Amino acid sequence: MGAYAQIAERLIERGYAAIPIMPGTKRPGFFCAGMWMGLTNWQTKFVDQSPSLFERQLWSKGDTGIGVVAGPASGGMIGADIDTDDSAIKAALSAVLPRTPAKKRGAKGETLFFYGPEIKESKSWNINGKRIIDLIGPGRQTVLPPSLHPDTGNAYVWSGSETLEDLEPHELPEVHADLIEKVSAALAPFGYIEDKLSSAPKIADGDEKSPHRQLNEAALANLTAWVPALGLYRCRRTRHGFEAVPTWRPSTTGRPAEKRKLNLKIVPEGIRDFGADRGYTAFDLVIAACGCDLDTAWKFLSERLGWSHDPLIQLPITNCEPKEAKPEPKQTQPPAQAVDALEQYTHVPGVVGDTIEWIVGTARRPNRVLALGAAITIVGTLIGRRVAGPTRSATHLYVISVGPTGSGKQHLFDSATQLMKAAGAESHIGPSEFISMPAVINFSCANR
Repeated sequence: MGAYAQIAERLIERGYAAIPIMPGTKRPGFFCAGMWMGLTNWQTKFVDQSPSLFERQLWSKGDTGIGVVAGPASGGMIGADIDTDDSAIKAALSAVLPRTPAKKRGAKGETLFFYGPEIKESKSWNINGKRIIDLIGPGRQTVLPPSLHPDTGNAYVWSGSETLEDLEPHELPEVHADLIEKVSAALAPFGYIEDKLSSAPKIADGDEKSPHRQLNEAALANLTAWVPALGLYRCRRTRHGFEAVPTWRPSTTGRPAEKRKLNLKIVPEGIRDFGADRGYTAFDLVIAACGCDLDTAWKFLSERLGWSHDPLIQLPITNCEPKEAKPEPKQTQPPAQAVDALEQYTHVPGVVGDTIEWIVGTARRPNRVLALGAAITIVGTLIGRRVAGPTRSATHLYVISVGPTGSGKQHLFDSATQLMKAAGAESHIGPSEFISMPAVINFSCANR
């Protein structure tokens, strides 16, 4: 039995949002139809509901690991992941963190569990580029024992006198909203410096009528109007918004820009850099990405959202290329990335949408429009085995995907083949003559 099958039911009974983890990783996901699939929307899906019986049974298959979602989804449970061997720093943190019986250990360091309903966001503290502690709050999850650690291959272990299976969230030691300030103050003598976007407005819950809040909400409601114009490095659309590399901060793992993960997630529910555990307003993002001031950010957003009649302001994009590539200073990048007009139709629900996300997520050269063609071909072929027209003939769908060399067309064929085999429908995979323009020309000439 995998970790999820062993303890998920008990954790859910206790009030925790237990989710599956793909073995050998820290990524939420589960085994289905012969392959591992990523779990989507886990940050928000289980805030007001528990996994269904069908989901729990599905996720319990194989050697699936287990994680728990922090924040409201788990009744206010939060974690503090201490990742340093410096005895002086650990002593300083121990002075501000209450003792807890629930804690677990992985490859190194230790994760402590608390009850913190006042904690509204996650946060990380770095000193000299090294991670010291992570506050695992809303929007994050942590892997639990007995899941296997992806680096060591050994199981996580509980290192305290109790486990989360033994305690309900409110029975954990309580921490309050001032914990973030206390940790920052405790780390200051060791060289920690708070990194703030000081010029951006702080939008609080009580200022619904302020112009900054209204413009920020308008920006989140219409991401397409302004996000592509930022020229974010490796920016691409997702089902719900955009994702990119936040090149204005150094990589926490020392990777060059072209190898960094797309940690910046931009969706209508909010903007977050998951690599640095930082949330952004729309103003924050414009200021950080383009190095401009608040007035310029205001003009940039208001003009693109129809709040102004002035000509659109063009922001200089100066920080979206890898640091090491500096043959000579570049001029401004185009104000907006080219976006396929059909791409807006590729964000669809159901199995077609899930297939698109899987194809795009596994592609070296993601192309959502081409992925849509492959997805509806796969689903249409399977539906054609169950649906007949008025003449009792099966339905037929023809899709032609056209793209230049290097656009990733081969990945579509490989994905379709893999999915059809996983569905037990490999007998419906046809011949492969129509795979190139020369093949089409030859076929046409032979049949004139």
